[in-house]
Amino acid sequence: MRRVLFLATSLLVLILAPAAGIRASASSLEQPAASLVADVDFVSGATGWVALYSPRTSHVGNACDYDLSRTPVTIVRTIDGGRHWTAQLHFTGDSTVFGNARLWGMWMRFVNATHGFVSGPATQKQAWLYQTRDGGKIWRKLRLPGIPGGFIGDPFTFPSAGEGWLLANVAATMDRSWASVFHTVDAGTHWVKAARFGKGTEGATGDLNALVFRDAHVGWVTGGSNASPGFVYATSDGGRHWSFQSLGFPKGVHEASGTPYPPAIFNASTGFLPVEAGEFLYLYTLGPDGTHWVSPRRLPARAVDDRTLYWQLLSPQRWWVGAGNTLRRTVNVGRTWQTYSLHLPPGFVITQLDFVGPNRGWAIATAGFTPGYPTCASILLRTTDAGAHWASVAVGE
Repeated sequence: MRRVLFLATSLLVLILAPAAGIRASASSLEQPAASLVADVDFVSGATGWVALYSPRTSHVGNACDYDLSRTPVTIVRTIDGGRHWTAQLHFTGDSTVFGNARLWGMWMRFVNATHGFVSGPATQKQAWLYQTRDGGKIWRKLRLPGIPGGFIGDPFTFPSAGEGWLLANVAATMDRSWASVFHTVDAGTHWVKAARFGKGTEGATGDLNALVFRDAHVGWVTGGSNASPGFVYATSDGGRHWSFQSLGFPKGVHEASGTPYPPAIFNASTGFLPVEAGEFLYLYTLGPDGTHWVSPRRLPARAVDDRTLYWQLLSPQRWWVGAGNTLRRTVNVGRTWQTYSLHLPPGFVITQLDFVGPNRGWAIATAGFTPGYPTCASILLRTTDAGAHWASVAVGE
């Protein structure tokens, strides 16, 4: 059953004073030995950005113990495919809260080669968004209206350079969850509260973990559940009204908790919603109405022996999915798959993929990684043959 819900909206407009520009450093960066690769985002085979995190650390057995207070974060850019890097933004993370599955709660997205956004670890009281309009030469520091939420997935979505949404102030109890959705039309300078999930909201009984907007009107908020594959809220009016959908069990699965991840949307009628249920990853297909999700299919990767699943849906036909040191690729919507055995440094596994074309891609490989928690080490990898072979890239070469 589907019901259209109206979520109480606030007329409060947060007027934030434009921040002074933060000018990028012009020097090349030599990566400190202790730096961790926390996020990667390329817009072409040559141009991309990497976030580096440099926490103070000590090792206790096989675990890592980090002091996360006052930790330096550096954003670096390359325009020649990783041969040279330039430091563009420095700021200090000060948090013991990990915002999402990415390392250290980092979130970084470039809409194109000039417009980009970065949000780092936040305190319980204040979070910031860094915005650039010139490829990272100058950055503006903007106050956010809430603390970015979503333990798994992305708390921000920017379908264009100016318009975006934020999932913030996420909290949950055993039988109820809360969150607010904020909307901006000027690249984060001002925000309006568009909706609030919570008391009286149908279905909000799990952890709200990500949001994605396809355009100025259509978007989704996903949530995990301990009793089903999860649930999704959909909007077709920019976030003012939402409809609830509880995801059905895949064929042959009768009992499993599920975690939906941000859907990959390619056009008004084509999209896929990844859901991790049990040991497997399933893809739900965007239904005929363009907002709800149907017909889950299982992908050929299995999360066993602490092997984290990772994937990327680059186009409607071309996908990658992996677990441990095995990566699989399809170019025909999953009808056939190629399997690659990865030869990574001992103890490292891929945890993030960033393909920018059918053959060229980047990845982060980590040692000792659990989503939302510290990792002992991480490295940047590059492939030019669709993932069959990978080479490590030193940030600063």
